[in-house]
Amino acid sequence: MISLLQIVLLFIQLSAGSANLEDKLWLVTSSSRLEIIGTTNINRFRCSSTDYAGVDTLRESSYRDGLKVLEGVISLNTAGFDCENALITRDLKKTLKQDTYPELTIKLSLLEERPELRNRQTGVIEISMAGICRSYRIKCMIKSSNATEKHLEGLKDFRLSDFGLTSPEKLFGAIKVTDNISVVFHLRLTAV
Repeated sequence: MISLLQIVLLFIQLSAGSANLEDKLWLVTSSSRLEIIGTTNINRFRCSSTDYAGVDTLRESSYRDGLKVLEGVISLNTAGFDCENALITRDLKKTLKQDTYPELTIKLSLLEERPELRNRQTGVIEISMAGICRSYRIKCMIKSSNATEKHLEGLKDFRLSDFGLTSPEKLFGAIKVTDNISVVFHLRLTAV
């Protein structure tokens, strides 16, 4: 379902008279990664996607006024997360309901790059996790870019409870994961 914000942004683009000059496809390479960073009442943890296959493509539309819009969907296997600790990895996969929902998807919607933003992109992402989809405003940096390669980095904070997930507890509640987590992404793109 298209959100009202997406419709408004699309209307602004079309009404500005910025005709689409070209579309370009970018492959999200297997060297891309996504990390989930969280804390417990004792320490921090970091879980990384370790088996991304690099099969998703994103579409970049370029316009006369210099605007570029990147859109597409990236799918990750929840089984592919590694927290460098077997117990934390197991708890993360259980929290994400891996058996029922084996994929986590991130949909980039109207991720805009404007010349005046100087290597920054803004837009909307939709995260689908454990059967629930939520939209968030996002900002990311273009770390490097040329005609054939692009590297995007970004960070988004959200709550597990946004997705109806309960933070894991250990030792009868003595150790508890906080509800707030961060998702850090490094997308390495190659022109198709």
